[in-house]
Amino acid sequence: MTSNYTFDSHAQKRVSFILSTKNNAVELERALMRWRKILNPKDELIVVDGESSDNTKSVVEKYKDFVTLFISEKDRDGSHAQNKGHLLARGKYLRAINDDDIYNGEELEKFIQVFEAHPEIDMLLCGGTKEKGGTKWNVWFPSDIAYGKRAENVFIYKGSPRAFFKKSAVAKYG
Repeated sequence: MTSNYTFDSHAQKRVSFILSTKNNAVELERALMRWRKILNPKDELIVVDGESSDNTKSVVEKYKDFVTLFISEKDRDGSHAQNKGHLLARGKYLRAINDDDIYNGEELEKFIQVFEAHPEIDMLLCGGTKEKGGTKWNVWFPSDIAYGKRAENVFIYKGSPRAFFKKSAVAKYG
């Protein structure tokens, strides 16, 4: 008899970070320098490029020691690029990132701790910090938006929300 096999037990990595980019090699290089410092060996970094015409490929080549997978082909938009990464991801948890997002290892570990302590949670929505051209700004969710009350509430906010979710949620919700 075989042991009980679950969707989550199939994951080969802890977190799959999917970084989408296009014609933004300078910011991408800054992002890869930041991620080199905080990426856990149990995680993977997938870079999905919308077939850039700048030197994006050479930037990724410089960081091939920790970029797990690099895809460069035309996308319809950023969501299309991220979906490609999600389909190829091997992590138990998925996190879409952009080349202007700023994270630190401590906050990422907190996300994992929340998921591990609360297996009933499929997705965390959170703000964060972004940087482009030396300018930093915070992304947050207004307190009057009741995420979780109705599905439509997620679309009220026109900012840049980021979801950190279990890959098994893709199977549940599509």
